[in-house]
Amino acid sequence: MPIVDVFSKRQKRIRGGTPDVYSYDDLPNPLRVQIVQIWWANLGTNEEYYHEFLFEEVKSMYDFIVQTLRHEYGVFQLGDTSGVHQSPVEEFCKFFLNEEDVERALDAVEMAFRGIEMIQSHRRTPEKATEAKEELNQRFKEHGVGYEFNSPYIFRIDSEMLHVEVVKPALRLLDEKQYAG
Repeated sequence: MPIVDVFSKRQKRIRGGTPDVYSYDDLPNPLRVQIVQIWWANLGTNEEYYHEFLFEEVKSMYDFIVQTLRHEYGVFQLGDTSGVHQSPVEEFCKFFLNEEDVERALDAVEMAFRGIEMIQSHRRTPEKATEAKEELNQRFKEHGVGYEFNSPYIFRIDSEMLHVEVVKPALRLLDEKQYAG
């Protein structure tokens, strides 16, 4: 979904309310909710998960992401499930929304956006994955969070100028064929 420049955002910019310095140790709740909404629009919703005959790739992707994170963290469930049965979509979203460790929350973002790229590529709509990635990165900036998803990883942005002038060109160079592997 495109980002809408609503009145409150414009007023905040006019008052100088946009952050000049990035934060790395907090993912504000409104940002987390916006990220989940991007997932739902591009990776699939809980309802789509249960209609596996229509959306088999949604079920497969959420199952893979949740199982991978469980395995990497050495847990049987992501977050506190309090014995309540949840679908992998619910478990994943609740984990992300409630996880206090920013790095683990960013693990979820990275895994989800890799999944979005795979699903949209399979659906032959890679432009949707690009739009989702661009929205994510804009939302990070909007909230003053110093990270950027540059497929297939999330990177810390220490300085906008340093990032644009040094990091991005280096990443493009490393993507070239002669540097494969």
